[in-house]
Amino acid sequence: MEKTLSLRPTTEADLDFVLAQEQSPDNRPYIVMSILEQEYRPPTATAHLDTL
Repeated sequence: MEKTLSLRPTTEADLDFVLAQEQSPDNRPYIVMSILEQEYRPPTATAHLDTL
């Protein structure tokens, strides 16, 4: 069975969903951020958890 994956740019309306998926323990092993994204991402309420 052939499957198709379509990609599109993330919009502001998508951010709540995207951020929730990035923080999900089930998805964390599959989330890869570039060094620039990690360095310049605005701090969040849970940002300190990554340093524990």
